[in-house]
Amino acid sequence: ASSLAPLASPPAGSAPGGEGKGKGKRVAPGGEGDAVTHFDADASQTVRTLVEAFGFSLEKAATAVDSIGDKSDLNAAVQWLIDRGEEDHGGAVEFKHCPHLDDPSLPLIDASLLRPGTHAPAAGAQPVCSHGCESPEQWVCLQCGEVNCGRYLNAHSLAHHGATGHATAASLADLSVHCYLCHGYVEHPRLVPLVERLRALKFGEDAFGG
Repeated sequence: ASSLAPLASPPAGSAPGGEGKGKGKRVAPGGEGDAVTHFDADASQTVRTLVEAFGFSLEKAATAVDSIGDKSDLNAAVQWLIDRGEEDHGGAVEFKHCPHLDDPSLPLIDASLLRPGTHAPAAGAQPVCSHGCESPEQWVCLQCGEVNCGRYLNAHSLAHHGATGHATAASLADLSVHCYLCHGYVEHPRLVPLVERLRALKFGEDAFGG
């Protein structure tokens, strides 16, 4: 996958269900496009992008778009696929500068508090959220260090944001950072030490010791 395309839990407030804009009808088994859904223009564009830019199969792309709420939400569709074991093969998700992190009063956890085990499971182990949910797609809060699952499991990361107001979280799967206040993927110079620390833990370069 492109280094510009970390993909993770989609923006807060996006509906995870299959009912929503662009819902189509299933093609009857044995017909042309068997097991592929026919969509409106927005949904069709998302399916096309998933196939042409990210390399997913047409059937899986259609299933993903059929399963999300907003059929134009490309990030949600990609994340739905990744949460189910698929891999993207290209494409770029837009990152924007996070203005909230320009405010030094918005705290970030010290990088040294990101530790092996909690924030980097042993090889072959599934990361576990603070509520006990096991899934490859877990998020570490960059304000306090708590690990929680994404919205396609039990949405404990979103619930944590709602309960605490903590704004940013990093995916333990692909190290992308999501800001709940920006409603999207973000970058900022203040995030660099944290992402580098998580990368070192993930790939076995623990500069702080075990």
